[in-house]
Amino acid sequence: MKIYSTYEQIDAELEILKLETEIEKEKLKRSYFYFKESISPMGIATSMISNIAHKAFFGKLLQKFLPF
Repeated sequence: MKIYSTYEQIDAELEILKLETEIEKEKLKRSYFYFKESISPMGIATSMISNIAHKAFFGKLLQKFLPF
């Protein structure tokens, strides 16, 4: 437990805690936004198309280096 000797130290610590709380709230909002976007129909379709294109690209790249 931290021991404070002045009210200014207490106020400074409370201000730091308040700012840290605001930062965490903003991180949570951002995570919620990205999650909500990723489960939307457009987000799912975009993700699927991106994955298919990614696999096709690397599949062709592998065929060039490992011909079977």
